[in-house]
Amino acid sequence: MPTNRGVPLWHQIVYTSADPLTGNGNSGILAFEDQVNDLFATHVHYGMSFVLVGTDIVTDETLDLTLDFYTEAAGVGGSLGTITFDQLVAGGLTDMEPWPGDITAFSIDTPVPPYFKATWVLGGSAKSMAFVLYGNFWRIE
Repeated sequence: MPTNRGVPLWHQIVYTSADPLTGNGNSGILAFEDQVNDLFATHVHYGMSFVLVGTDIVTDETLDLTLDFYTEAAGVGGSLGTITFDQLVAGGLTDMEPWPGDITAFSIDTPVPPYFKATWVLGGSAKSMAFVLYGNFWRIE
């Protein structure tokens, strides 16, 4: 990870779900610059980690989340890769995945692409859960 002339950005909100979620879904393809900060459009950002935090998950509920990355908003060419988070359950409401996670084509030195899509699958009988996805980044000045 680059260390010169960089600024760490800790605990940046990447995406906040509806509360409560009522079924499976996705965020659609979103720009990091619109969700985190507008400097994503003009500065290189390296990922450090992504943190998934569930709320209001009770009894037998589960939440599975994947995070796909894209070079442009229309998704032409498909996803560049996917990070898969560990399943959240009532007794385990957080998961941290280091950058680049499951994406074998990327390395720690690969900048975060400008667009992403979060996709979730809910399990269990009750549907009272929600989540916030955070990112930790290293912005090159």
